[in-house]
Amino acid sequence: MKNELKNTGGRPSKLTETVIAKLEGLLETEENILFLTDQELFEELNDGLNEKERVSYTSFKDWKAGREQKESLLYERFSSLIKKALRKQKRNLFEKMMNGKEAQWQKYAWIIERKFSEWNMRKIMKFETEEEPLKISLVDYSSMSTRELQEIIGNA
Repeated sequence: MKNELKNTGGRPSKLTETVIAKLEGLLETEENILFLTDQELFEELNDGLNEKERVSYTSFKDWKAGREQKESLLYERFSSLIKKALRKQKRNLFEKMMNGKEAQWQKYAWIIERKFSEWNMRKIMKFETEEEPLKISLVDYSSMSTRELQEIIGNA
């Protein structure tokens, strides 16, 4: 079975083995590559491709959002690479937060909260209906042991 996308009419997809290999190289060699915006990651990817292989930003966003040919093995590899890199980035940030200097843990918590929506404090807060008094529930991670935090990270 070929890894190339089926042409169902129109222009063939630019998602090729070359694009996948370039993205894989970027994500493996650049530890902090995912601190880049989508636009910057797209530019880094295109910088390493020749002119004919370069992709449009719209296509890149569609691939990343899962709106492009999901049955393709290349799409699955692209999606898997992005997800794997995000998990790696999350683990690195949590390790730096827990193993770093005590005075700097907030910096990593701030990055985590903004990079990963499931760790966003606004989503963790629960507001009750207007008929009842306002109640806010927060999860206090500072009182958790290192072991408890590691279990949470491992399940994330």
